[in-house]
Amino acid sequence: MHSSGQEKIVKILAEYQDDDGKSSIEGLRAVSLENQLYEVRNIPVFASGVHLFDIVRCRELPDQDICPTIIEVVTPSDYQTIGVVFFESVQGEQQAEILSDLQNKSANLIYERATKKHMTIAMPNGESQEIFEVLESYKRQNKVEFYEILE
Repeated sequence: MHSSGQEKIVKILAEYQDDDGKSSIEGLRAVSLENQLYEVRNIPVFASGVHLFDIVRCRELPDQDICPTIIEVVTPSDYQTIGVVFFESVQGEQQAEILSDLQNKSANLIYERATKKHMTIAMPNGESQEIFEVLESYKRQNKVEFYEILE
């Protein structure tokens, strides 16, 4: 679906459990389709089970000031999400080198920074094996930790 015309990007909410087991909310960018359906347009950092380009159904409330909240994934995209955390010793140029190595393995890799030390990457499922191999190599060098954001 993801066309690049003059689509109106809106904010939707994804509920998730944080590390302490408390209910939390992550704001995501999405394009409104129709009938409470939205296409996710950024990479979720915390919310599991939602990925870039997924079509989701949201609960919409009559109050226009309240963002729609994801109820379910209706049509999963072919993308998967991986969180990457850089070790403290890995700064600017080294981070750029790691990112370049990842991008060289997948022309379709998309990334977003959550913080200076944390980013999320998304890529089509069929391209993930080479990405995992690169990340494993950097993990053995004590440069990154990574985790797959699952269903």
